[in-house]
Amino acid sequence: MTRRVRVSSPTFFDDRAANYRWLLTHEPVRRERVSHLFNATFVARYDDCAAVLIDSRFCRDRRTALPGARSFPLPIPKRLEFLARSMINADDPDHRRQRSLVQKAFSPKAISALESRLVATIEPLLDELERDRDVDLLSAYASRVPAAVIASMVGVSAANMPRFQNGLRVLNDGMSGWSMVRTILADLPRLIRFIRDLVERKRAAPEDDILSALIHADEAGHVLSDDELVSLVFLLTIAGYETTAHLISNGLLALLDHPL
Repeated sequence: MTRRVRVSSPTFFDDRAANYRWLLTHEPVRRERVSHLFNATFVARYDDCAAVLIDSRFCRDRRTALPGARSFPLPIPKRLEFLARSMINADDPDHRRQRSLVQKAFSPKAISALESRLVATIEPLLDELERDRDVDLLSAYASRVPAAVIASMVGVSAANMPRFQNGLRVLNDGMSGWSMVRTILADLPRLIRFIRDLVERKRAAPEDDILSALIHADEAGHVLSDDELVSLVFLLTIAGYETTAHLISNGLLALLDHPL
């Protein structure tokens, strides 16, 4: 393998094992442009990865690394800045505080309830696949499962599912190219209003869902702010939707190629 590997290339995962070996051998630490807007430094060796995660000199929050800097590397509307300060970008002790509160909501009982709802969601979708001769696995099944699970986690009603699914589509498809401008100026504020309204309803009338548990989680008098709750819903959505949809789709394709 003589060509230079680009981590951000769309074909990187076509032969990921060979590409990872190339990085380990030739460029275990390399800086690369990952989009039109961002550069990133990639580390491939285990010891380097562990050092980055453990060493307190490395931080997530740009404001910690660069005093006076914005939370996001580019100017964005002030009303959206809190999204760049979500738990995933927070440093201790703030990260530890939020993590402790989130762990209270993701109790074994809550996960067990999600499991039963997941089974109830999957079975009708599988029945639909069995009836249809030709199907697009990604749209007909794989993308619908995480959408339903995330909606169940945050307690979205059947009546509001179309609005929520449209929000998932925006986060999935609208964060690249020129569509990002529309997403930032129009779609994201609309989705934020929807989630804030949902938080208010759950605060007034809690239900058996994880968002209600997050709203009422308390650790030594500490609670999650409204901004933190909204950013957590975004984090659940971004982390759980696209990645899971493609994993499910790839798993189904593997089963079709190698049936049990």
